[in-house]
Amino acid sequence: MKILYSTLFTFILSICFSSNIFCNELKFDKITLKDLQKSSYDIDSSAEAVILKEVGDLEIFYNNPKETFMYRKKTKVRIKILNKDGLDRGTFTFNQYRGNAYSEDITEIKGFTYIDNQGKVEKIKLSKDNIHKTDVSKKIRKYTITFPNVKEGCIIDFEYGIQSDYLFRLPTWYFQKSIPVLYSSYTTRIPDKYIYEENYRGYWKLKEVNSSSFEKTVQVVYREKTIQQSSTLPQTYRYDLNYILKNDQRVCENIPALKGEDFVTTLDDYYFQVSSQLVATNFNMMESVLSSWPEIATSLNGGDNFGRAVKKGYFKDFAQSVEGAGSLEKVHAAYTLLQQNVEWNGRYGIYAYESPKTIMQNKTGTAAEINFALISALQACGIEAFPVILSTRANGKVHPTLPLLENYNYVIVAALIDGNKVLMDATSKLLPLGQLPLRCMNYSGRMVTKNDCVPVEINSSAAFETKTTCMFNIQDDGTISAMERSSYYGYEAQKRRDWHAKNQGSKNESEHKKSHENWEVESFQVKNVEQIDKPFTTITKISQEAFDPEDERIYFTPYIEEFQNFFKEETRVHPVDFGAPIKKSQVYTITLPKGYVVEELPENSIVEMPGKKGSMTFIVKQSGNMIQISNTVELSEPIYSNTDYPYLREMYLHAFSKQGEQIVLKKTSTQ
Repeated sequence: MKILYSTLFTFILSICFSSNIFCNELKFDKITLKDLQKSSYDIDSSAEAVILKEVGDLEIFYNNPKETFMYRKKTKVRIKILNKDGLDRGTFTFNQYRGNAYSEDITEIKGFTYIDNQGKVEKIKLSKDNIHKTDVSKKIRKYTITFPNVKEGCIIDFEYGIQSDYLFRLPTWYFQKSIPVLYSSYTTRIPDKYIYEENYRGYWKLKEVNSSSFEKTVQVVYREKTIQQSSTLPQTYRYDLNYILKNDQRVCENIPALKGEDFVTTLDDYYFQVSSQLVATNFNMMESVLSSWPEIATSLNGGDNFGRAVKKGYFKDFAQSVEGAGSLEKVHAAYTLLQQNVEWNGRYGIYAYESPKTIMQNKTGTAAEINFALISALQACGIEAFPVILSTRANGKVHPTLPLLENYNYVIVAALIDGNKVLMDATSKLLPLGQLPLRCMNYSGRMVTKNDCVPVEINSSAAFETKTTCMFNIQDDGTISAMERSSYYGYEAQKRRDWHAKNQGSKNESEHKKSHENWEVESFQVKNVEQIDKPFTTITKISQEAFDPEDERIYFTPYIEEFQNFFKEETRVHPVDFGAPIKKSQVYTITLPKGYVVEELPENSIVEMPGKKGSMTFIVKQSGNMIQISNTVELSEPIYSNTDYPYLREMYLHAFSKQGEQIVLKKTSTQ
């Protein structure tokens, strides 16, 4: 009896301690008139709204009625609306999952809008009429909460609770949002029976972490069937489970808004956040709950929609048609067969639900179906080929080591030729063999072999490459005529071909004229539109009335398409992720008019980034009545860290400024 009393006392004490922490965190200060009248905050004076405080509390507990461990999570947020652009912040949305394997229950939704009503704080309660539910699918219900009386200056308190038996991956907590956050706190209370690995993302830091632990006891029920006298009878057992409840509070303050920048994959990779992945349980013994990569490979290869999706037999006739060809020729033939005969329907995924025969007959398929058909064709030809799973740029980065198949959303192909991997994806008709779509350039994947999922680097063999030459003729009557030839390679060629296909005819020519502002486009020609193994090329004849023949001096800037400066901000938080290297070269040749000599030329200049990661070369030469300007910008890396950014920005600024420098020609005195 004494032992029972002690256990019960510990149990009650732990509940009280846990509840006290929970209540203190979720109890916000009283709203004052001064709070409502405040119109800006130092963290960002231009912000449309500010999160004054956001608190999350998650506990894994034993649910007696359901006889299982679950988590319950409460979130409370207070938002200040500062101007009309922030009025949409008065609407909140979240999804509820209701599946067979696990489900989520919304335990509470409540909130208030606080407004300044003639110098007094008025509190308007969120009503049921403000809560709307929409069944997006059989398993997903969408909640939309629209707060009443949302106006400039108001403050919103929103609180909701969710409960679920899905413990494999806990909800991600975002300390950072698209508006500034003054205070964010996330507390978890997790039994030591569950071992989670925490993964932080983003470029901010926690201000503090407060940790504690205490003993807890719960009565656990489990059932099993026993055989008694040839009958199977259910038996119910109860026992006290003792464990340590680990309490961890993470606090972050004054977090700036995460704003979109050019050249990022997906912003979700960069929000400061924490996620928790279950890796093991420790009830009677330590047990891993994650499959290993070899186990995942075995499972995938045995699946009808993955390993068994490879159907070599369908391509028997094709294999006979290329018999005797070299390995690379066979690969090229198989790639062309799928690329030119099956249209990608735009769907991603790692599983194929239609056979190669079906997609070849229907002439359409998902990325997985097209690429599994390509593997089938390659293997039919005797080429060793494997699927490579990856996460696309828009889907975000994956954990480098954790074996989590759900993070992967795309399949490409790896063919092994003479010990080298040739990566390919037959979904695009605009890409030559060996050049993957830019969406795949997320730098890593896993090749699924018979016994393992082997890490594979996914680096681009192509670049965004442009080569432009232009011959200028400055005529005596004040007219400048020029013939410009631009050749585009790699991803730049794909981009141009894609644009050309979508904007045939007059619209394409009209857009080209826009890029030649202040020039009259006399003719415009496009070459190698369908020859994807050749550069996409444009040839443009242009002219302009540039000067009065009576002028003593001619001021001339030869740059037709100006070099764009994407990096105007002095600092940058995110990496600059182009996806592939960049090479841009311009060679301009200018023929001087009779009776003029060069008075001033731009100065030569060379700028190099540390580590030879990039360079800008600007060289001017004169020979007789000819001037040649060679301008080259080369970025050898597909991605640059924020520590590289100042050097990258400096180089771009320098390249941009060089284009503003003029050539000055002066009449000779003998004329």
